[in-house]
Amino acid sequence: LDELEETIDNFFEIKAKSRTDKIPISNRNVSILESQSPSGLTIQIGRNHIQNELISIKKARKGDIWFHAQGCTGSHIVLKASNGICNDSDLSLAADLAAFFSKARNNKKVPIIMTSTSNLKKLKGAMPGTLNHRNGKIIWGEPLNGKIHFEKSTVSAQNALSSFAR
Repeated sequence: LDELEETIDNFFEIKAKSRTDKIPISNRNVSILESQSPSGLTIQIGRNHIQNELISIKKARKGDIWFHAQGCTGSHIVLKASNGICNDSDLSLAADLAAFFSKARNNKKVPIIMTSTSNLKKLKGAMPGTLNHRNGKIIWGEPLNGKIHFEKSTVSAQNALSSFAR
């Protein structure tokens, strides 16, 4: 009986420790990949479950637009339209980036779900970044265009950093 009580006490002690060890997603030091749309709006790219939840749910504001490849795993892309007016080229670029940062990146065109971030809901008890959407519209993204934009913006950022270091 004493052994059983000790086992139960250890179980609850371990459970209590695991709860205190968890750091809320909003308090973690997370580096989000960002790019600029043709009209100068910020495009955020979540590269893992934690970043996906952070940009799609925690830091999203009314007016922001969410993109994700339909039917396959991939990054969540958020166009920060709450910071200004977006146009078709901004939407197209965000869709291209969602296609490029998905498992379907080797296709010529990928169906992309686009909806307002206010239409997203976190699934209770699911992994971070797992969510449901409603009122989604399907647009087509071209992974090659997303890759070209991403590579150009990465080179530009590296050039800016190297000239800053001089």
